[in-house]
Amino acid sequence: MVVVILIGIVYALVISDLNPKNRLQIPKLETLKESLLPYWRQGSRLDLYLYDDCKKLLLRIDGEVPEKLKIKLDPKLFEGVEVYRIDPFYDPKEVHFPPLFYEKGIHDVCFAFTIYPNESSSSFIVKQGGKIYLFYPYLHPVEVLTSMEEAIDRLSNRNFTRITSHDIQE
Repeated sequence: MVVVILIGIVYALVISDLNPKNRLQIPKLETLKESLLPYWRQGSRLDLYLYDDCKKLLLRIDGEVPEKLKIKLDPKLFEGVEVYRIDPFYDPKEVHFPPLFYEKGIHDVCFAFTIYPNESSSSFIVKQGGKIYLFYPYLHPVEVLTSMEEAIDRLSNRNFTRITSHDIQE
């Protein structure tokens, strides 16, 4: 009887480690959204924070930290990232994330990403090395570009024709 119970416990531990829902792995910056989608459910908010020089990761779902989740993150993945948003004049402005209050401490955040209940997500441009990563505001895949100008054009929709009320003829 004891042997059967021990086998059951070992089996349960092995199965929980094999369950992909219990392991978060972000292999590349351009697959960040796809890596997070299995943990997000419609109507919930998912927040990802990288803090302490981008060496630690925290995932919150509706403000709660999943207890059984094992997170695998290569610290080099976010090394040297610069995050920008586009202002109303189509100029890139560097983003400085607010500090994270976690485990009775205040931590500097180097990167944060959110998927909101309405299926929108954080939208910004990430520059790392010679690559530019464009994070669209909805669950569109991340685009890898070669220039900041191209990212600004795509994110700001400057390449689309705008129609004003003066353009409409009666």
